[in-house]
Amino acid sequence: MCSFAVADENSNTQAWYHPSHIKLQYAGNIGYFSLGLGKQYLDNRLALEVFYGYARASKAGTKINTIALKNAYYWPANLSFIGPNNLNIYLGLNLFYALDVRETNAPGCLRDDDGYPCNSIHIMPYVGAEFINSSFTTKSNILPDGVYWEIGVLDLFLVDYYHNRSYLSLKDIVNMSVGFKWYVNR
Repeated sequence: MCSFAVADENSNTQAWYHPSHIKLQYAGNIGYFSLGLGKQYLDNRLALEVFYGYARASKAGTKINTIALKNAYYWPANLSFIGPNNLNIYLGLNLFYALDVRETNAPGCLRDDDGYPCNSIHIMPYVGAEFINSSFTTKSNILPDGVYWEIGVLDLFLVDYYHNRSYLSLKDIVNMSVGFKWYVNR
């Protein structure tokens, strides 16, 4: 899934409702593409994001719209590279709901190959990393300020893995997403 995010380096001076970043994400069980607004708190150690995701019918069996609430805790130390580049590691929890999937036998529901869970809010823990190039933030409003990737697992897949470890491996239940992040009010 793709996410589009924009972050504000001065988020501590903004009102609580003013987003600090925008994300565009590809994959990750919240749609094939998703768009999110986020806010960073506590000296940029905690982030809260709201996403709208979409999966077209040709990929999911039926069109699916999702709403997701993601939070993340950023590791206290970031890895600095030569110049203005940083690699930030974070852990998070994603709560999401597939709006268009109502019945357990409906097209697009969780099935053997790929799909979205039905009829409830689902939890997906994840770990992520973002590469931020600070020099981008002053040069262009179009180019992203950073790139990120996340690896997560859906709650239903964890339960399925627990009961079927002899048949499933971790690669069968893990999903990956990549995305771009833009900071607001550079």
